[in-house]
Amino acid sequence: MMIQVCNKSISNSVDIDALASLLNFDQQQAILWLDSYLNLLESNTEYKAFLEFGNIIPNRNGKLLGYKDISNYGTEETPLDDELLDILKGFNSSKEWKDKLVADGISITLPNTIKFEELGAELEAVVKNIQAEDAHESGTIERNKDNFLDLIEWCGSNNELADKYLSYFQTASSRLFFTLTLGNRRISKDVISLLKDEASMELLSEISKANLNPEQMKELIQIANSLGSLDEILKHANDLKEIKDDFTFKLKIGKTVENYFEAALLTAGLNAKVIPRGIGSSDFEIRNTNNNKAYFVELKSYLKNSSLSFRFAASQAKHASKNEENYAIGFLARPSNINDVNSEYIRLSFEYRKNLAEVFEQGLLDYLKFNEIQQSSGKSKLHLVLMEEIRIAVRKETMLLNTDNFSHLIEDIKHHIS
Repeated sequence: MMIQVCNKSISNSVDIDALASLLNFDQQQAILWLDSYLNLLESNTEYKAFLEFGNIIPNRNGKLLGYKDISNYGTEETPLDDELLDILKGFNSSKEWKDKLVADGISITLPNTIKFEELGAELEAVVKNIQAEDAHESGTIERNKDNFLDLIEWCGSNNELADKYLSYFQTASSRLFFTLTLGNRRISKDVISLLKDEASMELLSEISKANLNPEQMKELIQIANSLGSLDEILKHANDLKEIKDDFTFKLKIGKTVENYFEAALLTAGLNAKVIPRGIGSSDFEIRNTNNNKAYFVELKSYLKNSSLSFRFAASQAKHASKNEENYAIGFLARPSNINDVNSEYIRLSFEYRKNLAEVFEQGLLDYLKFNEIQQSSGKSKLHLVLMEEIRIAVRKETMLLNTDNFSHLIEDIKHHIS
């Protein structure tokens, strides 16, 4: 029977990666296909028995197991938690519960279920066992420090579940935390002062959330102490952040802008193709596929309440300085919520300028001088320390002077590519 043949092929694959290879899918596509197949069997009274034929259900580590050898991942109301499963395995490597739990993406209901109370009870049993061992052999708790701290952190982020399923550990966690962090250690006056200062504790919390490298943070503090302040470092950091924010914003809204350009041009009676470029002197190429004429738009985003200048790559400045009639630079203010960027927002907020040779003239001259300095081969030369790529800066108020709106841009594009 065809179902038996299909089940056998799945079972022979052994794991989800091999099945994906057999189907010529990636892993996620293979899971989706397998879930559809399993639901087809489950929903048909005639075929349901075939769920027990072969190892066709993946566990959370990707291995294919039998229908009765694998369990549901908690209940629909209270699913299990992968982080807790990892902590359990960290305490005892033989307790790899992911091997017997169904993979994400598989939605059939299995005959067996491992509930949250079972996971909580197992974790608390392990904790009690370690505490008992430590009473006879000091150091057992210390050797499991990372796992205990991970569990304490999880409980702090999931109080309701912790109170219900890890009540013993919740009660013991404060004492354990003290033992693992401050107990039996010589605490300096600096550390005591730090613990007393609420602002310092908030800063430590932010550092922890940011997952920053402690060694790099230490080096940054040493450099700031050497310089006498963080002012110069923050100035460069804000410059880099602005470049990154502009790039991230354009990446997120690119498709929205592209679609709106196409819709606006179509409404204007022009069936043009909008091609995202992303690199070079423009972000969008608008091309009339009938006559192959094109128009190019570079898009810059900015914060309304920021005084930071616009930054342009040399290629963008050179292109803009040619005063080509089919090239424009567009500007779009970044809203506080990225989801506010829709067609209406673009229509009302988009601005653009053309013929900018005069604006870029001095910046390009400076760029040429810079290249001369860089290429100098004399016995001595100017030493430059650069923290980012060379950009040509144009003051925000200069760039946004005498801009035109989106409707006029559409008319201009239509005029030049018709």
